[in-house]
Amino acid sequence: MVSISLVYELSSIVGVLILILLLVASFLKGGLLKIVFTTLGTLTILLHYTIIYLVETSRSLNLIILPLLLVESTSKGSTIYPDVGQLIILGEILLWRNEIVGLIKRRVS
Repeated sequence: MVSISLVYELSSIVGVLILILLLVASFLKGGLLKIVFTTLGTLTILLHYTIIYLVETSRSLNLIILPLLLVESTSKGSTIYPDVGQLIILGEILLWRNEIVGLIKRRVS
């Protein structure tokens, strides 16, 4: 069983990374924004889903991942909240959309 303090520590790190991502998105532009946001975003996504895995496997609650949402269910009720991991993935896709479209066009033609 995973200690709850580890989950809280990882959650705190994810919270700080999200704040850094917001600052990076606000102040950086161009290629540097893409590199820094993608690197920090991918790290945040990995930690976020690690926390979900640890909670799911060690606690008596059920986590359901829906498009852009997480549903946390216990015997006493459920909570719905946004899935930060999916939102960051969407942000990364939007950030790299021109490169993705160019790659698809080259593959098709």
